Amino acid sequence: MAAITDLAAASSVAAADNLVINQSGTDKKVTKAVLLASTVPVSPTAISMAANTVITLASQTALTFGIMFVTESNTGHSGIFAIRGGYNNVVEIAESGTGFTITKDAAGSVNIYYDTGYKIQNKTAATVSLYMTIIGV
Repeated sequence: MAAITDLAAASSVAAADNLVINQSGTDKKVTKAVLLASTVPVSPTAISMAANTVITLASQTALTFGIMFVTESNTGHSGIFAIRGGYNNVVEIAESGTGFTITKDAAGSVNIYYDTGYKIQNKTAATVSLYMTIIGV
């Protein structure tokens, strides 16, 4: 079999296409459909927050870190944030619109920040419906 570095890149992969995997030193084939069926689905956590409320994310340690995906369903705004563990801060990676900030008490937005724990704060004038997924520890 050719070395992986000698192969051309595929522009797409169909469900029935064979992919090569190495299992305990033996090359085997698997279809995209079988490979994806073995992955664990990620379901978002739904959070309803009244105006001017704050929640603290649970299970925080100095090693808490990961990527947070959050969507506010009333406006459709979405954001991706890095939770930075022992560095005690949040970094905004991307956002669609202007509905989120990483600053405590920023008026008119949903704020995701660190203040003796990782917090989500609703500083809008209305209840927000958030759907959040964190990938990390």
